[in-house]
Amino acid sequence: MSIDTKLIAITQAIQALPKKGYNQHHKYEYHRAQDVMEAVAGKLAEHGISYRFNITDYSNLLDDSGVLTTIKTMHTYTDTEDSTQVTVEGAGMGKDRGDKSLPKAITNATKFHLMQMFLIGTDDDPEADTTTDQIGDAKAAKSYTFERGKFAGKPLSAADDGYLEYMIKQDHSDAGIFRAELERRKK
Repeated sequence: MSIDTKLIAITQAIQALPKKGYNQHHKYEYHRAQDVMEAVAGKLAEHGISYRFNITDYSNLLDDSGVLTTIKTMHTYTDTEDSTQVTVEGAGMGKDRGDKSLPKAITNATKFHLMQMFLIGTDDDPEADTTTDQIGDAKAAKSYTFERGKFAGKPLSAADDGYLEYMIKQDHSDAGIFRAELERRKK
């Protein structure tokens, strides 16, 4: 069986995962990295596929709210029978006031890579965010606006500038708004 056939079999074997984590501060449920990794690890082993993760590039941005670490990654799958490999690029971001921005970026990159690689379904749709889907709605628009250096009523920082630049590069649907805000802030 080829490595591609094995990866397809793994994808078919993994079911949607429930969100078992809960963020007390921001009041939302999330997929714990441990749950995603456990769902994938057993299936990889069953099919004789090893997994390796490498950081290929990184950057840190320091401001008053902490350190934002952005990483680029390589995820390599190797068939233990014939040593054929599949390598996939990825990325992750993590922010922390202490020394945990890099581990957070690694967790972010790994969890979301595995979820995308193996098409792991969730019990919700992140695109079904009323803040962005119903932007024409006045109530939703109030929580999604730039007001002279503020986003959603909170002051922007240098870390936010980095995020805005990232979203512009990703051709986000609001790239024009983000670009205008960055230009205003640089004046």
